[in-house]
Amino acid sequence: MKTLLYYPGCSIKKDFTDIEKASMSLLSALGYTVIEIENWYCCGGFSSITLLDHVKQVGAFRTLSIASKQSIKLGTNTILTLCPFCYNVLKLSLIHI
Repeated sequence: MKTLLYYPGCSIKKDFTDIEKASMSLLSALGYTVIEIENWYCCGGFSSITLLDHVKQVGAFRTLSIASKQSIKLGTNTILTLCPFCYNVLKLSLIHI
């Protein structure tokens, strides 16, 4: 059974709970264990009010730091997100680390 760390992001938790529920059911049926990242932060993508790139990515950096520690405990290096916007913010943040 493969373990995935899950980053839901604000929009999935607030506006797309049906997509989250269906996705989690499908992943479970496929044999995946999905663990939500503890104390995750908003990626900050929707509230970019500064021109400083590193400030825009503080939420993503914090979440990735938490995920890194959690992934060691769980023995996985895979993060799943359902939101394409969150995916792009997290990916760009990884490039800047």
